[in-house]
Amino acid sequence: MKKLIELKKIKRSFTISEEVETLAIREISLNIQKGEFVAIMGPSGSGKSTLLHILGFLDTQTSGDFIFNGQSNTKYTEEQLAHLRNSEVGFVFQSFNLLAKDNVYENVKLPLVYSKTDPKKWHDKIVKAIESVGLSHRIDYPITRLSGGEKQRVAIARALVNNPKIVFADEPTGNLDSASGAKVMKILDKLNRELGHTVILITHETETAKHAERIISLKDGMVVSDTKNTKRNKASNFSK
Repeated sequence: MKKLIELKKIKRSFTISEEVETLAIREISLNIQKGEFVAIMGPSGSGKSTLLHILGFLDTQTSGDFIFNGQSNTKYTEEQLAHLRNSEVGFVFQSFNLLAKDNVYENVKLPLVYSKTDPKKWHDKIVKAIESVGLSHRIDYPITRLSGGEKQRVAIARALVNNPKIVFADEPTGNLDSASGAKVMKILDKLNRELGHTVILITHETETAKHAERIISLKDGMVVSDTKNTKRNKASNFSK
């Protein structure tokens, strides 16, 4: 597989006061290949959210090198970084971050509005993304009428509409019951196994992490383990 992400001694510190500096990430070095499904685990304060923000171009490291697709993130202009966030990566958050006043179709369309995609192609891309998460029967539904699990599936469709290289899923099952969470994880599993998307999952749940083929554990801003998951949960067909 082709190397997609390379981190070399990444550090991220935050200055609390003139005399106090906190290290959220301490010299993390790792590689992520194109097409991998990676879970990043750790307790609160371990640095996993900070690492996610750097990997998703939402933040920049204090020191070290982050190479994405062969180029250092420090070489991108602000305009290029905005384009990467819109077209190369997709985000799925625990709190969904959907527009409550809009329906499913309008929510999934949102990333296209800020993209360079020909508007004539928007409809087909939106419909395809909604179909991929099994919500074609909800395409015109207001967000307020959806269950939590359905809202998260809309968030996944929105993340997919620009066909990104990477899907970041930040605690995607955290606000869901076990049945809805299982459906969401089946979709992410399918995106990786069948469609070839790189998936980076942030979680503190061991059962959720079992869907990944590789599990990276953080503690106090450092990688304490990086192992292949030989007991990865088997994919199963998604149904409504």
